Amino acid sequence: MKVQVDGPDDVFGTQQAQNNRMELADRATPVTLLIRGRNTTFVSSFGAVLAAEGIRIINIPVRTPWANAERFVGTV
Repeated sequence: MKVQVDGPDDVFGTQQAQNNRMELADRATPVTLLIRGRNTTFVSSFGAVLAAEGIRIINIPVRTPWANAERFVGTV
């Protein structure tokens, strides 16, 4: 499942995390990890909502473009 955040708005980002939290709660297999880029559109409240649900958030390392899935998808 991909979370799409259209802008760096705190309210919008937090609302998207809450919407996805409800969807994740309905899954048979629990989600325990979120790997995300270092984009500024992911505000701290976005991560806080998911962390409160026990989802561990890991940022991709700095200056490692091959760790970013968007680059892989673009080459395919």
